[in-house]
Amino acid sequence: FCLFSLTLIWLVMRRVDQRFIIPSIHRIQALIESEAFGRDVIQTAPVALCVLRRTDGQVVLENTLAQHWLGHSSAQLGAGWINGAFDPTTPRLTDYFETADGRHLYLSCAPTRYKGEDVLLCAFSDISARKQIEVTLERARQLADRANEAKTLFLATMSHEIRTPLYGVLGTLELLART
Repeated sequence: FCLFSLTLIWLVMRRVDQRFIIPSIHRIQALIESEAFGRDVIQTAPVALCVLRRTDGQVVLENTLAQHWLGHSSAQLGAGWINGAFDPTTPRLTDYFETADGRHLYLSCAPTRYKGEDVLLCAFSDISARKQIEVTLERARQLADRANEAKTLFLATMSHEIRTPLYGVLGTLELLART
């Protein structure tokens, strides 16, 4: 009877292990791998990513690029700005942002939930090169306008300087032709 009971207990334990314990372990391992993969994707993303808590604007999660680009500037994205992003009538989901070191960032965000609370997922793209190109193009346009004005002034002056002696020559030739 003891041997039968031990065998029955062993079979029940094995059945419970195969039906519940092993699948649960596999699901937990898959969940751990998925979270690790998600964190790796966030860390290696070519944009600065951060998650801000809706209630107080504190940074819940950020990648190294966000730490490098924003530093302590994330305090500028206060709770008022975050509440504007959660506004149901006209949410403010994009903006331009300039850091203290002069870096120009384009902000794109989406309200979502993370670990049971309302958060704002923010993605910052560096557009400093684009802003520099815009400034350079504006400077080039201004230089081209100045060059065009100088050319116009030069042609007007030269036209006057050439016309004046020509009128004298034409008048003299007309007098010669009549005499």
